[in-house]
Amino acid sequence: MKTLPILLTTCLLSINLAMAQETSQKCGATSHEGAIYKIVEEMPCPASCKDGLDYTDSAACTKEQIDNYVMGHESYTALAAQVVSSGSIHMRFIIEADGCLTDFIIRRDICEGCGDQLKNILSSMPKWKAGKTLDQPVRVLQNYTLRFNDVVGSSKLE
Repeated sequence: MKTLPILLTTCLLSINLAMAQETSQKCGATSHEGAIYKIVEEMPCPASCKDGLDYTDSAACTKEQIDNYVMGHESYTALAAQVVSSGSIHMRFIIEADGCLTDFIIRRDICEGCGDQLKNILSSMPKWKAGKTLDQPVRVLQNYTLRFNDVVGSSKLE
């Protein structure tokens, strides 16, 4: 009788592990090739954005979702603590045809290591909805800017 709860627990753990592996959607091992677009018919966006948004609404949702993800990430607190003046970190990356975020480039950094911290946060994001041209998923270049305001001792997004 004691083996039944152990067996059930083992089965539930196996199911949860399989579901977690399925939803984690790792991106590291895949190689990506093909043209990189700046603007496509259907722009890529985080999976939490609604389907069928126009360009303006998609861009707004994307910015909001990235900001929320960054600010909700545990590393953001350490990042914000390092920034004691106004400024911004500019990042460029590619949303691959499979929704992975790759090829991060720090275009402007506000302090030593801040850009790398932001890169680590963004690279941990779940897969996005891929950009599409002619109903085919394509690679799309994305720019992101994290802005800080003048609050000495603590930093907030503008």
